[in-house]
Amino acid sequence: MLEEANRTRQRFEREMTAEALTQLSLEALAASHVILVSGEDWNPGLIGLTAGRLCERFHLPAIALSVHGDTAVGSCRSIPGINIYKMLQSCADLLVRYGGHEQAAGLTVKTENLPLLRERLEKVISEAAPEETFLPSMEYDLTVPFRTWTRDSMAWLTRLEPTGCGNPAPLFLLEGAEVQAIRRVGKDGSHLKLTVIDEDLSIVEAIAFSQGDVADESPQKLDLLYRPVLNDFRGRTTIEAQVSAINVT
Repeated sequence: MLEEANRTRQRFEREMTAEALTQLSLEALAASHVILVSGEDWNPGLIGLTAGRLCERFHLPAIALSVHGDTAVGSCRSIPGINIYKMLQSCADLLVRYGGHEQAAGLTVKTENLPLLRERLEKVISEAAPEETFLPSMEYDLTVPFRTWTRDSMAWLTRLEPTGCGNPAPLFLLEGAEVQAIRRVGKDGSHLKLTVIDEDLSIVEAIAFSQGDVADESPQKLDLLYRPVLNDFRGRTTIEAQVSAINVT
């Protein structure tokens, strides 16, 4: 029952995100500092996930709203350097209510105020941070050849746990990896499975969640930010790279 409920949730989330994407154009996004999308009677339990997907994909603060007649209820997700709660605070006169924190917030707004809210947020957010804030970036810990990872070195990594906010899991850079095989995986093809060879001639099996689009570029070389993970499959344990970010070189 839980698996079926989760599959239903995933389907609704995909449909909502796809509908949200139809409201956006790459040309408009290139000049924007905030994403605001809305839909009639969107599932209120999923609008936060949709906002998060858009925020992650385009590296912009994102707001998804479910419209119910003359009122819209929304959820916000933000990027480092943009305090979305303060941004909403500067638009308080347009809102029925709002609350949250620096990276996530919720709001209720009259539907008629949505165009003005978008305009106001665009102004205050663009003034709140330099343009560099809107360039996606990730910090990593070390550049290491993949052969570094053995059962022993993986055991040392586990001694850093628990990881999370305040103690992020280590992230490593693999530069100039030569692509041997690359394909979309997952029911909707949204994930990426790849085999690469690093500069040390190690063969690396890797998985990148929600980055299936990279396969369409048919890249020859990549820089990967990854975490080594143990993969148990049919009684065989291997070490693979769980990729957080990809740069096509």
